[in-house]
Parts: sequence; C-alpha cells; structure tokens
Amino acid sequence: MPTATRDEYPSDLTDLVQLSPKDRAVVYLTVLEGRSFRDVAPLLGCTEQAARKRSARALAQLRRTLEGDGAEGEGMVHHGR
Repeated sequence: MPTATRDEYPSDLTDLVQLSPKDRAVVYLTVLEGRSFRDVAPLLGCTEQAARKRSARALAQLRRTLEGDGAEGEGMVHHGR
C-alpha cells in the first residue's frame, strides 16, 4: 500500500505542533519517514487499526488547520500503508 511522498506534504510543518504527541508521532512516522502502520503501532502502544484511525484523524485536523490558515491543504492526502 502506498504512503504519502515528500512532495505530498507542505514544507511548513509548524501546524504539527498543535497535534497531541501521539498524533504528531503517527504523522511523522508514517508520512515523513514512510513507515508502515504495522511498524508504528507497537511504538504507539496500540493496534495497527488504531494507528490508522489516529493518523486519519490527525491528518484531518491538519487539513482543517491549514484550510483555516488560507492554505490549500492539497498536499495532506495520506494513503496509508
């Protein structure tokens, strides 16, 4: 399963700090480092499905934040692994 590439996220990631530590971790590990949810789940102390759900919610929050800032938010599409 594909994951987001470096071209698919904004260069200014300051909005990441508004996420909870676990949300930041799942976004960082899956989107920026390209790790699978299977690999990330044990690091977060949750199931693979819970990591997927956390990622989806965190990315949706980032999209809303970026849209509120007047950013397009197009680059925040995450395809998961």
